[in-house]
Amino acid sequence: MVSPNNDTIYGVGFADLTRNAVVVQAPTDVPAGHYWTVQIVDVLTDVVHQLGSAAGTPGGKFLLVGPTWEGNEPAGFVGVLRMPTNVAGVIPRSFSAHSDESKLQARVVLDQIGMYPLGEDRPGRRSFGYEADAATAVFPPGPG
Repeated sequence: MVSPNNDTIYGVGFADLTRNAVVVQAPTDVPAGHYWTVQIVDVLTDVVHQLGSAAGTPGGKFLLVGPTWEGNEPAGFVGVLRMPTNVAGVIPRSFSAHSDESKLQARVVLDQIGMYPLGEDRPGRRSFGYEADAATAVFPPGPG
């Protein structure tokens, strides 16, 4: 089992691609040299797509589709990401060194990464409210 590293902020989301496509937004406003990635795995956790700075992927909107999807790439999208299964795991990560400035930079990049149903797509880019979600998170009590 791969374990998380302590200098990267992780996210995770899952998509059911049975009936609808999903928009995956990758960041466009990233400081030079900042590491970010969006790993997309199938239902067996095999990595199918790897977006990010190390892969040289441009930022923008990608259309994530299931194996039976038929359609055309919408205008303004970077590309179509076809999955071999109707379940996808989407795992964004952003590097964060152990300084307040680096942690803020990582959160700013993560706020540009997210996914939503194609039917909710609008022109332009979204902010995903990372800071607001983190500020209002409620965690269950630890082991007693």
